[in-house]
Amino acid sequence: MKIWKLNAHHQFPDETIQMSSERGSVPIGWAYSGDLNELKPRSIEDIEEAIYRNVPDRENAQTGAQNLWKFLLDMKKEDIVLLCSGLTCAVFQICGEYTYAGEDRDIFNYRHQRSASLLHKEIDQILKEYSIDMDVFNSTVEVLTLLADVDTNNLAQELI
Repeated sequence: MKIWKLNAHHQFPDETIQMSSERGSVPIGWAYSGDLNELKPRSIEDIEEAIYRNVPDRENAQTGAQNLWKFLLDMKKEDIVLLCSGLTCAVFQICGEYTYAGEDRDIFNYRHQRSASLLHKEIDQILKEYSIDMDVFNSTVEVLTLLADVDTNNLAQELI
């Protein structure tokens, strides 16, 4: 299981957290790359090319491609996502595969989504539970950052 920090929409972060809670999904940007299930990328470069194909002058295509790759392939069911706006975070657990939402389901044009359940846990509790340093948490600047990769077998053994 992995613990991720996902920064909410850059213009509407608080509203993104609210809509995500209501809809049971976590979203990420770069909608103009198109549906990654249809693209079937074999590399980060495939996603980057799709972004450039649709928006040739996009300056953050490489960053977008890297974040979408992690969102599509590295994030798994049961992973924990801290959807954040500054120090305000909602804690979700991923419960579904990647989907590309239509206009009726996007969240401020964030169409890349994963279904997720809102957990009633505080951010401090998660950071402490998984030994994530607050300085590391605060220093993340990427849109999607892996904070911890927890070996659940070892964690279960420690709890016995």
